[in-house]
Amino acid sequence: MRWVLFILFISFSIGFAAYAQKKAKPEPVLGAAAAKKYPPVFTYLGKAQLKGGNISKSDLLNNIKQGLKAKDESGTLYTILNFNLTYGERNLYEDSVGDLKMMTDYQLIKCMGDSVITLTINDIADRLKEGDTLYFDKIIVNRADNTTTQSKSLKFGIIK
Repeated sequence: MRWVLFILFISFSIGFAAYAQKKAKPEPVLGAAAAKKYPPVFTYLGKAQLKGGNISKSDLLNNIKQGLKAKDESGTLYTILNFNLTYGERNLYEDSVGDLKMMTDYQLIKCMGDSVITLTINDIADRLKEGDTLYFDKIIVNRADNTTTQSKSLKFGIIK
């Protein structure tokens, strides 16, 4: 009798597990915001609307003080909530056997709002040189209906 109960218990357990896996998952409920199609948002640096690429030190410093701007194809401006600024500084280092190597040191700065604070701009201005790189990424933009989106990153390479 014990064996019969044991076999029934095992059969019931296996059957219940199989039933639980076959159970249909409910469809996610999509809100009005999820169903709405939004136009893509583009981000620019400064009033010159720079989208990235190679740039001189002076042009970059002039435009970085003006902050980031975000707008869509129709020209509607959006509020930038925050973004990450990554500064890649190229330096010459000596490895353990005495060989010189060019390597990049990365510094990540979390910026709130649409601009970089003056202290950070001054620090970057003192260290910025040809071959360095600045990345503006994880740019979070607020739409008019209080939904947020992440805008495309910007990459600037420093030239003479």
